[in-house]
Amino acid sequence: MKYLLLLTLLIGCAKSSVSPPWTPDAAALDAAASTIPAGESGWPSDSDCDAALWAGEARAAGDLAVEESAALQPDGRPTRLPGADCGPAGTPGVPAGGNSTATTSTDMQLGTILGLLAAGDVAALERLQAYADAQSGFVGTPESDISDVYMKPGTRSLLARAISKLGGQADVTWLIAPIVYGVPTADYQVHLALISLIIQARTSGLGDAERAYASELYATNPADALAAYVAGAYAASQALVVSADWTPPTYVRGGTPAATAAYVATHRNFVIHLLLGEFG
Repeated sequence: MKYLLLLTLLIGCAKSSVSPPWTPDAAALDAAASTIPAGESGWPSDSDCDAALWAGEARAAGDLAVEESAALQPDGRPTRLPGADCGPAGTPGVPAGGNSTATTSTDMQLGTILGLLAAGDVAALERLQAYADAQSGFVGTPESDISDVYMKPGTRSLLARAISKLGGQADVTWLIAPIVYGVPTADYQVHLALISLIIQARTSGLGDAERAYASELYATNPADALAAYVAGAYAASQALVVSADWTPPTYVRGGTPAATAAYVATHRNFVIHLLLGEFG
């Protein structure tokens, strides 16, 4: 990691993101949207081990058929599938055993927070917070896979901010904690950073450090319509996403061709929904 940007503004003094004048081409954006192929659950996939991440994006893209709270067990434990786990081979009760190294990951947790925020489901967010607190942050198995199953400080802070935004009882310690962002070293980390910034923008607003970080993400990923949107380059984002030659970022992928096709449609619809100003 080359360097870290420390977000020293606490939640009470974070500056709101001020959007420049923007008139989207609604007709072009609507024409570029597509129907997302969905499984029986209404999620983009019933079986792919990245399902919870993309269910969150689908809900944030306005797909009301997606029941994002199905990403949590009744006690608040996060999962990868609707109401079930993926996990390593031999994990008891896991229908997709062997398809994933752990039962959760930062991707799944952020997608779930995004989707629950979009759904306004503060009760589910509070269950997730309570579970993370009770487990000292270890929200999945195996615990040896710390990078996946430990809910990172930034994720816990975003969770608290989502709860507070919806009027729930947020953990104050995490609510006011600064978030540290680093330079992504893999494509999926770009995706996580962008989702994190969207959650931050919708809950507490973006400060100068976050806006600078968003601009840097866009500068290093100029063909990513989501990065352009988060950086405030709305016209560029629209031009990318409505283009007949639009190519999704490489992080938009699933474990099967069917899942990938669903996730590509989900991601495009998510960017379109954001550009139309229909989330947050």
